[in-house]
Amino acid sequence: MPRFTAILPLYNKADTINRAIASVLSQTTGDCEVIVVDDGSTDGSVEAIDTAHLGSIRLVRQDNAGPGRARNAGAALATGEFLAFLDCDDEWLPGFLEAAATALQQNPDCAAYVSAYSAGEGQDVQEDILLRLVAQSGPMTIDGFRKPAAIKSYVDCFHSSSTVVRRATFERYGGYYERDRCLYGEDSYLWLQVALGERVYFDRAQNVVFHVEDSSLGIKQKGRHPRRPALDYPEPLRASCPNARRAHLDTLLAFYRLIETEKLVAQGKAADIATLRACFGWPRGAIHPTIMLREMRASVLDWINRTKLPGAPAGGDPKVRAR
Repeated sequence: MPRFTAILPLYNKADTINRAIASVLSQTTGDCEVIVVDDGSTDGSVEAIDTAHLGSIRLVRQDNAGPGRARNAGAALATGEFLAFLDCDDEWLPGFLEAAATALQQNPDCAAYVSAYSAGEGQDVQEDILLRLVAQSGPMTIDGFRKPAAIKSYVDCFHSSSTVVRRATFERYGGYYERDRCLYGEDSYLWLQVALGERVYFDRAQNVVFHVEDSSLGIKQKGRHPRRPALDYPEPLRASCPNARRAHLDTLLAFYRLIETEKLVAQGKAADIATLRACFGWPRGAIHPTIMLREMRASVLDWINRTKLPGAPAGGDPKVRAR
């Protein structure tokens, strides 16, 4: 049985798929099976795979169903103890899996390993939050983070291309969100459960290259994201969250809701705001002065939008952006 299973969800990445596969095959630990799941590519991505790689990978094809379904399909076929997911526009440096193996072997109480990444020239638009949040490499839990932005930042440290998770942990939390061909938040739906429920090893070494210039989702969707699935289907998250960290989850969901509210207000769409606020209120002690000001500002702009004369432009403040 291999120690690692590398799972690469592939969708229209003909220009970068061989770089991603090569980075997996060049790992200093050879104890890794490679599963590439083509999610209905239409640009010849499968045909672009170098024939020299075909003998070293398992290629699976499915109708287009989104990255969550593709990753879960690969995980269902995995035989490795540890699962590692690499987006086909990113790459691992040669020591990535070896660093993960060392960290998880020396820290058996850690359910996952998260490496820092380099975004190269794209660092200005794609900050690696891990390097700002984590002072030194080692095991951590979310317990030391209480403010809404800090809790969100902790969860945002988990990037699928730079995270290795024990297969048992992945299965316990049900894998990635995969409903409705979800293209945004399907990864954080899983990782926030791991962040809330588990001890995790964070590594400040930049063992992953995040190619911002080749990303078709994520950074290029900034400010235009659909609603997070965490706000549409919160009950599984609440069911998996330890009671001791329920306040962390409620705070995070309220913060997600505030960001969504600000986006709706900026777009002049008020229909869902009251319902969202009723469903995702702040737990006691979580609403800090800066958060209160943002809530008040959103309420005022919402009122302005709703009281405008018919046909008048929306009153959304251009400074309000989804963060």
